Amino acid sequence: MTTILRNGINLFLCVTLFACGSHTKSKDPLPIAAPPTTGGSLAPTVLAPITPTNPTTPSQPTVVTVPTTNEPTILPTGPIASLAAMGTTDGFEIGTWNIENYPKSTGSKAMVSSILNQLDVDVMAVEEISSEGAFKELVAEMPKFAGVLAGEDNGKDEAQNVGFIYRKADFTLVKSQALFETSTFAFPRPPLMIRLKPVKAGRAEIVAIAVHLKAFGDDKSQQRREIANGDLQNYVAELKAAEPDLQVVILGDFNQPLIQESERKVFSPWFERSGSYTVKTDVLVQRGDYSYFSGQYSLIDHIITTNNFLLAEPVIVKLQNVVPGYEANASDHLPVITRLP
Repeated sequence: MTTILRNGINLFLCVTLFACGSHTKSKDPLPIAAPPTTGGSLAPTVLAPITPTNPTTPSQPTVVTVPTTNEPTILPTGPIASLAAMGTTDGFEIGTWNIENYPKSTGSKAMVSSILNQLDVDVMAVEEISSEGAFKELVAEMPKFAGVLAGEDNGKDEAQNVGFIYRKADFTLVKSQALFETSTFAFPRPPLMIRLKPVKAGRAEIVAIAVHLKAFGDDKSQQRREIANGDLQNYVAELKAAEPDLQVVILGDFNQPLIQESERKVFSPWFERSGSYTVKTDVLVQRGDYSYFSGQYSLIDHIITTNNFLLAEPVIVKLQNVVPGYEANASDHLPVITRLP
């Protein structure tokens, strides 16, 4: 009886371990952050103009206290909702969206292209694109837009590439370049820089840099992200030294909450130079908003600008509340979008 009992217990433990361990997801876990408040944008809204703050007023990094009230769960049903367009005919909009391991399902292309076409944003940085072929097929579903992918010219199909999708009628691509390709400690995924010339006369050229920095919340990973931010700031400073009037925006998945003082230290290359740069998403951090929502809530997708690029306060579009099957077919991240006021 003792042998039979022991064998039965061993069998139970094996079955339990298999059931718990067989669903482990093979991807970088994100840094842990506090859950959001019930505030934030729960559905797509049109960005309202704001009065730009004085870009020369210095501000010191602070520790942000985020309330712990959980975000309510909203389960959409039926077909994909009609999304309010974020784009306007005469305006300028730019955003970032981590499209998790795109394409993550057979329905990804239809859903993601529909969302991007309906949001109608002029320039969108995208992250976690699995291959050049998948990216080209996505852009083919967006007739008003063109796309650029990091590594596209060398024919590589590398998981989690970054890229840009931009409106062809409004911009001409002047230059694109993958950055820091040999700096793999700071940049496991090379950033992508593009320079766009607006078609409309009287508008200045802009430089946009898409990033997807190292994940994990351990000290070494935070150190890698801090080095990356320092390198990015130095790169932008060199651009500005050559062209003082150049408007630059750095955006993407920084994998960095900005709640605790140790977390905000990772962004010190930007915060310590507040006379030159603005972390546009910091105001959303202080409100307890979020851009990642699967299992935990954190704001890790950010937009940073040079202070001569007076973009409005960003909006995070809560697509998981209005698009059925959003997480399964699109992403566990949400688009973060801003525009000229």
